[in-house]
Amino acid sequence: MHFKYYKSERLILFIIGLAVLVGYFVTVCIHPLIEHAKEPYRTFVIYTEMFTVPFFVTIIFFIIDIWGWKYWLFKWLVDIPNLNGRYEGKVISSFTIDDNSVEIHFALEIVQTASSIHISSYYFNPELNEETASYSIIEEIEKQKNGIFKLFYLYTNMPGRLNKVLTQHDGTASAMYYPDIKKLDGGYYNSRKNTGQFEAVWVSEKLIHRYHK
Repeated sequence: MHFKYYKSERLILFIIGLAVLVGYFVTVCIHPLIEHAKEPYRTFVIYTEMFTVPFFVTIIFFIIDIWGWKYWLFKWLVDIPNLNGRYEGKVISSFTIDDNSVEIHFALEIVQTASSIHISSYYFNPELNEETASYSIIEEIEKQKNGIFKLFYLYTNMPGRLNKVLTQHDGTASAMYYPDIKKLDGGYYNSRKNTGQFEAVWVSEKLIHRYHK
């Protein structure tokens, strides 16, 4: 877990306030329970230092990182949009077949927490009736000066075993995210020196880890 998407000043104040509240809770509620606990439970709790302030603060931040950041209660603390889910759209590639640009159908699936994001893309080329998939290896979300967020990532593409046209390759991609219509609009460049533009619209929270439904 890291805190690069948290608002720094607010995070510091939140940690201080949380430590004070949790410290009061531990002193007033937890310590009396431990003192009256039976052995060997009392010794185990004291020896392992369970139910201390760091223990509860860690649990709270884990909950915020996985779930809490998505909701209004913590929006003031975490400054990124919720991109989780499956997006579907099309790619226009500089790769050509018979001197014609290729239009590829694809689905993009995002798994995100407050501290991490992972992008998987699944492509279907109707001209060749072939599928490929790519997986991000480095990801970054950046807020632009106009308030819109931009997603950057490096990826590796894995063609299907029967694919005779493509080979494994790496690339970079970026996309603007428009929260009002839940749309990603971007482009890519890969090590095969192909470029392309893509757009995809959010369709579901459910991830199916493939192109075809």
